Amino acid sequence: YASKAVGERIITVTLNSSSTNVEIVSGANSCKLNGKITNKEITLTWGNLSVEYNGENQLPTATYTDVNDETKYATITIDGEHKDVGTYTVKASVENYTITNSTETFEITAKALTITSVTPSATVTKEYDGNTNVKQTFTAVVDGIVVGDDVVFTQKSTTYASKDVANEIEITVEFTLSGSKANNYTCGNTIVTTGAITQREVTITWPTQTTFT
Repeated sequence: YASKAVGERIITVTLNSSSTNVEIVSGANSCKLNGKITNKEITLTWGNLSVEYNGENQLPTATYTDVNDETKYATITIDGEHKDVGTYTVKASVENYTITNSTETFEITAKALTITSVTPSATVTKEYDGNTNVKQTFTAVVDGIVVGDDVVFTQKSTTYASKDVANEIEITVEFTLSGSKANNYTCGNTIVTTGAITQREVTITWPTQTTFT
């Protein structure tokens, strides 16, 4: 064949004039014929079809065994950006081969964030006021946000487990993720710390005494 690639090709047939079984009856010892090379059918092995968000465009892998029994990688294509959390359709192609499973579903999952510290860390105290509200504002430091991503981690609600006076009362602090890239992350948004509620000082007003005679 004039080429090893798929397509209609010219076949050159050359005769060996030194062979005792061949007799050259004209001046030429070769001829050209029309031939065709067709696609070889293969099945891909897909890998990394589920990856964690990292702020970059990501793709799965697809390998196959070629005619020389060597492992090769297929070319993977996808339409548009593929950075954010979601499900995408990807397609693979290999020159000179027909692929039985050329299309696959690929997903990017949310990245887990870790709360590394919370302020204030000391026991929070308030005077008894008849409710479980916490007046203190908490802030948290989280690890794992990709540099440049618009993600804000802020306090949503804070409550005492009891409204009554005590020295060690469980406080539940709930945080929330916001920002244009918040959907690319997940985090344990609730932390538990301890607080105290102290007695409230009151003044009793006694009624004026009246003396009768």
